Amino acid sequence: MAEQFSRLTREHVEYLADPDSTAMRARFGAVAGARQIFELAIDLVQTACGMGVPLYAPLGDRPQLPAWAGRLGDLGLSRFWHRFNTTSIDGLPTGIVEGNLKRD
Repeated sequence: MAEQFSRLTREHVEYLADPDSTAMRARFGAVAGARQIFELAIDLVQTACGMGVPLYAPLGDRPQLPAWAGRLGDLGLSRFWHRFNTTSIDGLPTGIVEGNLKRD
């Protein structure tokens, strides 16, 4: 069976504090430590033989993120996001802090 590879473009980001994010978050369930949901547009799909690609099977969700986030609490997560997640690895602003703070 041929493996499929896709080229994705960043289309839309929904943060926790976005009023419209409730419906999208409900599709995935609550995950402590979650920061955002990316809605992507796929503009290219290609296939390859896949002979060198190992087989993987989903075994379930990893428990580390919810456990870590639970230990930090809301204030600790906010501090972590401020310190480490305000820019992406290529230096672009992520909007994580602004998008995840409760809006009054």
